[in-house]
Amino acid sequence: MATTIALDPVHEDLVRRQLESGRYNDARAVVEAGLHLLEEAERRRQAQLDALRTDLAAGLASGPDAPAEGVFETLQARYRARINDTGQG
Repeated sequence: MATTIALDPVHEDLVRRQLESGRYNDARAVVEAGLHLLEEAERRRQAQLDALRTDLAAGLASGPDAPAEGVFETLQARYRARINDTGQG
C-alpha cells in the first residue's frame, strides 16, 4: 500500500537531519523507524493499562474498604508497641 504524506516543516527537518546523519538511506526508513517506536509505545501503554485493570480487579475483589484513618491509627499503635517493646523510644 503506497501512501503519500505531507510533513510539517519541523518534521521535514527531522527527516532531513536523519538522512544527513547517514543513519537512514531514505525518508521511508526514517518514517518506518518512527512507526516502530510508536508501535512499541502503544504496546507498553496497553501493558500498563492491562496491569492497572488487573490491580483494580484485585483491589475490588479483596473485600470491603476500610477508612484510612482507622487503618493508620492501628498501624501507629502497632509501631508504638514495637518501639516500646524494644526500648527504642
